[in-house]
Amino acid sequence: MYEEYRQYHFVVDGQEGILICPQTAREDRKYIWRTEFLGAFDYADRELLKRGWHLAYYKVSDQFGAPQAIRKMRKFQEYLEKVHHLAAKAVLFGFSRGGLYAVNYAAAYPEKTAKLYLDAPVLDIFSWPGGLGRGEGSEADWEICRKLYQVQEGQKEAAENPINKMKVLIQNRIPVLLIAGQSNSAGYGRDYISDCLDAGVHLLKNNGKWDIASHPMNDSTGTIHPQNRDGANTGHGMYLSFAKYLKRELGYPIGLVQASLGGSPLKAWSAENGYLYRSMIHIVRGLNGIKGILWYQGCSDTSPEDSRTYEERFEKMVRDVRRTVHGAYEADLPYPPVTDGGSRLPMLSFYEVEVEEKRVETGMS
Repeated sequence: MYEEYRQYHFVVDGQEGILICPQTAREDRKYIWRTEFLGAFDYADRELLKRGWHLAYYKVSDQFGAPQAIRKMRKFQEYLEKVHHLAAKAVLFGFSRGGLYAVNYAAAYPEKTAKLYLDAPVLDIFSWPGGLGRGEGSEADWEICRKLYQVQEGQKEAAENPINKMKVLIQNRIPVLLIAGQSNSAGYGRDYISDCLDAGVHLLKNNGKWDIASHPMNDSTGTIHPQNRDGANTGHGMYLSFAKYLKRELGYPIGLVQASLGGSPLKAWSAENGYLYRSMIHIVRGLNGIKGILWYQGCSDTSPEDSRTYEERFEKMVRDVRRTVHGAYEADLPYPPVTDGGSRLPMLSFYEVEVEEKRVETGMS
């Protein structure tokens, strides 16, 4: 792992530590500290290494960010400063359960924390591994975790639970970059939703028939579009609520056309060789016309190479669709990218973040 970079392996307070060095280090010796799962979904790690950041990891697995782990982590940071002369403050990267470590460490040592980068983090031990939230827990991990946090049977609160440390982060003005979300337009939502049927909102389903719109919108039962067959059990998305809003505001029926596929990369939607592009155009040509296309995609284009060219490739795809659907009048077809927040976001590289004092530019997902 990271064989192309110089590495140091050592032991601090009985735990393994790793420091991965960039080819050319920054003068300020900044580093990002992976609190768990070194090497997993490491696009940001590798990009930062290229930009001169050091990458550190300290293996305190199966301690769930409990006070014992936090004390060990402080000794690790002291070692990095004294032996490797790294910056006095760390950027902590909490991925998944690594969020437990990152948040509790930042709350315990705010003066040693530059920023927090949290990617789909676990922040509540009672949710995971406890299993007391919406998701599944882990009984074996919970037994270990609750003993470390001194949680008694039936107890549903703990002072050291990371979710309770948000006030400390705010008081110390620790910047937090939180990455979280869902899959694209196919609709992968799993939580409770109240999205009742509306007789004025219809959906052209994958079986080629119109019906009253309902979830899951990418239901592949009897599909005549195998290209869009989803391998996952899709849930709910945002478009039914959006269509009902349009109906209320405009005062006439709304029809939705399903053409999405979860996890699809942008290249699958290119006019040159995109199989999903061809499928979408085939569907559209069977209609009397469309008023617009809603675009929600991006998580399969988050590598440094793909993200840097995303805006250019997306704009070309939009131009191609407009020409194909509306001929020369390519500006007539609205094609807004959308996000969960409902606001316009620049389609810029997530990797421009650098986790430092810069304007945060985030790609769409």
